[in-house]
Amino acid sequence: MLERCRKLEQGIIGQKREKLSGGDEQLTLSLLNMLLANRPAAPEPPPEKTRIEAHERAKPTGRKPLPDSLPRIDIELLPPEVKEKGLAAFERIGEDVSETVEYRKGSLVVVRSHKPKFVPKGRDRLAETKVLQSEPAELPVPGGLAGPGALARTIVQRWDDHLPLYRLERIWGREGLDLARSTICGWHEQLADLAQMLIDAMWADA
Repeated sequence: MLERCRKLEQGIIGQKREKLSGGDEQLTLSLLNMLLANRPAAPEPPPEKTRIEAHERAKPTGRKPLPDSLPRIDIELLPPEVKEKGLAAFERIGEDVSETVEYRKGSLVVVRSHKPKFVPKGRDRLAETKVLQSEPAELPVPGGLAGPGALARTIVQRWDDHLPLYRLERIWGREGLDLARSTICGWHEQLADLAQMLIDAMWADA
């Protein structure tokens, strides 16, 4: 009530709303201190003690270790003197190992499917003979040029990496295959039926 009276005297409280000026916080604190001056302060609870086990902190090097899942290739660098005289003339006392990241480009391969033909032995050469031959390998695009791995890569590049078709032409051209953007569009159009099952499952999960 004292605080409200002081605000009314200063004209802080209006008719439509209460609007505090910049110094009202100090006014409120001073009144609270005046009213609570004679009250004993509540004792502060003692701080809780937490036991921390001793440990050794590793010094940060600023570089994250390379993942163990990456394949490793070991090379050995020998001094010219050791190469000249041979390893038999020296004693190995230790080594220093350092790791660097390299890129090994994936290569395109042409898969040649051989389908041999067979006829029974001891057949009657004058009679009609049935020739046995395996069915062609099943492909996502029947009779298409690309296999499952190549098709999957074009899908990831276009729809996940968001690369436009003219960039895909350049990328595949650098790897030795002249691949037109119209061909990629045709592949993806034919693969839509296979992807529909996955899309339906994603909608159901969402």
